[in-house]
Amino acid sequence: MLLIMGLVGFGMKLYGYSPAATVLALVLGGMAESTFLQSLIISQGSL
Repeated sequence: MLLIMGLVGFGMKLYGYSPAATVLALVLGGMAESTFLQSLIISQGSL
Protein backbone atom coordinates (compact mmCIF):
# COMPACT_ATOMS: atom_id res chain seq x y z
CA MET A 1 0.00 0.00 0.00
CA LEU A 2 2.79 2.39 0.91
CA LEU A 3 4.61 1.64 -2.33
CA ILE A 4 1.48 2.31 -4.40
CA MET A 5 0.80 5.62 -2.65
CA GLY A 6 4.45 6.58 -3.10
CA LEU A 7 4.21 5.92 -6.83
CA VAL A 8 0.99 7.92 -7.05
CA GLY A 9 2.64 10.81 -5.20
CA PHE A 10 5.70 10.63 -7.44
CA GLY A 11 3.52 10.65 -10.56
CA MET A 12 1.55 13.63 -9.27
CA LYS A 13 4.75 15.55 -8.58
CA LEU A 14 6.19 14.57 -11.95
CA TYR A 15 3.14 15.83 -13.88
CA GLY A 16 2.55 18.91 -11.72
CA TYR A 17 -0.70 17.93 -9.97
CA SER A 18 -1.48 19.68 -6.70
CA PRO A 19 -1.73 17.19 -3.82
CA ALA A 20 -3.93 19.57 -1.82
CA ALA A 21 -6.49 19.83 -4.61
CA THR A 22 -6.52 16.05 -5.03
CA VAL A 23 -7.10 15.40 -1.33
CA LEU A 24 -9.81 18.07 -1.25
CA ALA A 25 -11.54 16.46 -4.23
CA LEU A 26 -11.39 13.02 -2.61
CA VAL A 27 -12.84 14.31 0.67
CA LEU A 28 -15.56 16.57 -0.77
CA GLY A 29 -16.45 14.42 -3.79
CA GLY A 30 -18.46 11.87 -1.82
CA MET A 31 -20.24 14.54 0.19
CA ALA A 32 -21.16 16.48 -2.95
CA GLU A 33 -22.49 13.35 -4.63
CA SER A 34 -24.71 12.39 -1.70
CA THR A 35 -26.04 15.95 -1.41
CA PHE A 36 -26.78 16.03 -5.14
CA LEU A 37 -28.66 12.72 -4.93
CA GLN A 38 -30.62 13.98 -1.91
CA SER A 39 -31.64 17.12 -3.82
CA LEU A 40 -32.77 14.99 -6.77
CA ILE A 41 -34.92 12.87 -4.45
CA ILE A 42 -36.47 15.94 -2.82
CA SER A 43 -37.21 17.58 -6.19
CA GLN A 44 -38.49 14.27 -7.62
CA GLY A 45 -35.89 14.34 -10.40
CA SER A 46 -36.70 17.82 -11.64
CA LEU A 47 -33.61 19.94 -12.13
